[in-house]
Amino acid sequence: MIGESPRKAIMAERIRMSQVRQSFGKCLDGAIAEANDPLQCYAAASQYLNAALERLHTQDQRIIDLLDPLVDTNDAPNRQILASFDRGLSQSRVALDRLMLALENYQLEGAAGQGQFEAEARAFLQVFIEVLAARRHSSSHLEEQHFTEQDWVFVADCSAEAEQREKTLFSRVKETAPASADPDSFRVGPPPDAGG
Repeated sequence: MIGESPRKAIMAERIRMSQVRQSFGKCLDGAIAEANDPLQCYAAASQYLNAALERLHTQDQRIIDLLDPLVDTNDAPNRQILASFDRGLSQSRVALDRLMLALENYQLEGAAGQGQFEAEARAFLQVFIEVLAARRHSSSHLEEQHFTEQDWVFVADCSAEAEQREKTLFSRVKETAPASADPDSFRVGPPPDAGG
């Protein structure tokens, strides 16, 4: 990702996150029965998604913060887009916090905590899909109108350290996921639109 344009780097990160999200969903849909260690598989996916979403949340917050002063207060449609974007970001943060708390409980309880973790993970994925589907391209016209390349550099916040962390976490997902949930086997791109 280092050396790519900042927008391509953001897209690459989100593609990999989408693949891990699909792998996680496949495990929740029954593939976890094939895993050597369900807890380690779920932990690897959750830890990847936690790191990836923390970056996404930071990037999206930067987009909101940059756009907010540029969108006229009387521009109701675009103010609504920014407000909706901000609400979705808040929902995603809460869902991620709940997922990581459920993982902590699962790690403490062992196999007895698997069912509760899976219930929370399903709720998390539902928010994840709904928020990303609703967010997809919603503010892109504003970004095209207002953002410079330097703005995208700021939003992306690419670094060798972030890239290495992502690679390490992705490798862990691949190591622990059952073959039928290998993240590299899933289509790339954002989740489908709700109802699509």
